[in-house]
Amino acid sequence: MEPLLSEQLNKTKQLPNINSDLKPQGRSWKWLHWLRKSITQTNLFRRSNKTHDYTGYQEGRDYFFDAIDQGTRGQMAGLGKGIQPGDYLILRHRSKDFRYRVDEIDYYSSPPDMWIALLTLVMI
Repeated sequence: MEPLLSEQLNKTKQLPNINSDLKPQGRSWKWLHWLRKSITQTNLFRRSNKTHDYTGYQEGRDYFFDAIDQGTRGQMAGLGKGIQPGDYLILRHRSKDFRYRVDEIDYYSSPPDMWIALLTLVMI
């Protein structure tokens, strides 16, 4: 190894880690980094979940619903803007209303308000 490079490596090994000695109000910088990352991932400012009423629409014409696991889950294709994961859909099947939570949703590019979603049945 070249003497200059070896000398630089030795100097960097001798430098103290300045972050390890700084503790803002009793918390380490490492903890603050973890907290910032957690808050970013959690998104504390998420909008509240909305409920979308599809009881006025006709299944098989306005939307398509395929039951999974005896209706406790389902896959649905329909039209509508603003539906996001965590929202609820109220569907009517044989004059009975069911409430489903949107677990996943993907919008088509054309038309832009057409989507397909995975749903889970919840109590009304």
